[in-house]
Amino acid sequence: TEQAHAPLRKVSNPRLQAGSALRSSVRLLEEGARTMSSTARTRTREPSRVRIYNEDHFETLLLDDDKSTQGGASPGKPETSRSGGGGTSRVEEERSAIKARSLRATERAREADLEEQRKRRFERHRDEAKRMQAESERQVRERLVMNSLRREDKFNHYYSDLVEGRRLASEIKTSLDLQDAAEQNKVRRQFEDWNQNVYGKLQNRISERLDRTTSHDINVKRRQEFQKFLDTTNSKGAIFRDIIIESEYDPLEPNRNCIKVDSSDVRDPCSRVVDKNLEESGMLDSPSAMAAAKMARTRDSLEVTMWGTGKIESTPHGFFAKIMANESKQGSKEKSKTWDSRIPFDHYNVAVGKAITDTEFPRGKRTAPQI
Repeated sequence: TEQAHAPLRKVSNPRLQAGSALRSSVRLLEEGARTMSSTARTRTREPSRVRIYNEDHFETLLLDDDKSTQGGASPGKPETSRSGGGGTSRVEEERSAIKARSLRATERAREADLEEQRKRRFERHRDEAKRMQAESERQVRERLVMNSLRREDKFNHYYSDLVEGRRLASEIKTSLDLQDAAEQNKVRRQFEDWNQNVYGKLQNRISERLDRTTSHDINVKRRQEFQKFLDTTNSKGAIFRDIIIESEYDPLEPNRNCIKVDSSDVRDPCSRVVDKNLEESGMLDSPSAMAAAKMARTRDSLEVTMWGTGKIESTPHGFFAKIMANESKQGSKEKSKTWDSRIPFDHYNVAVGKAITDTEFPRGKRTAPQI
């Protein structure tokens, strides 16, 4: 507009030329806007627009046109334009029409700008929606990948635990198998040792005694014992195995004459721990304590239901008590070793004390204080 406004001032009547130039420029703008609008609707359907780069200059141009129309006249008829009212009214009408057209053009341009802004805003929102959708799809893909990796890590973790558990079970099984094999080897060696040094040694000694004894000697002894039994049964009405009177008949005499071998030098591997404890105790204890330690630490006891009168007499305990009572009445008499016993029969007066406890239980090992 400034380039169009500058050369108009060089003519002889610049105000009228400016008004006509303004009208022609506005007309051209309107025609151009209509042409662009129709072309945009037919081709791209985009809104037509007329862009004003400097609205201040455009308003100044309109104000200068108003002042020139009100204050000046045409160069050919100066008096008529000053005094006559028809030309002025026509100019005002043209000016108002031009202003209205310019306002409409401005309004259309504003609407076009608004439409362009809406279109741009729509494009921006569409691009933003596409970007957000792409971002959402990317996040979904990443989430799926992360879930897959998480499941894979979880599977690997549990699988590694399973493999570790199987490896531990395999190691435990191997250790148990080795322990069982060692225990079996120990038992086998212990059995071989016992079979060779205990059973084999005693069996060899018994076999030697049997080899030295002939069958004739065995038959003679057996006939003699059988004859004693017959003589006793013929002389007495009955013989009781639980009531033994050695002066009349001893049915256990053949057992005393059986083959006996010495087993003092036999070392039983099954009682090696007990023998070792006795050997260690024998280094400190006296021989009497050692002998007491080797004695049996258990005692026989009679059932309470057999304590009553009429029952106790039919037991070996009652018969033994009867014999002992008769012995005490008859005075001093050589006692048979069969009656000799170191087992106390008094169940009410039981010996107690440190000495009795030490004879029944061995001493414990001395422990050195921790430094």
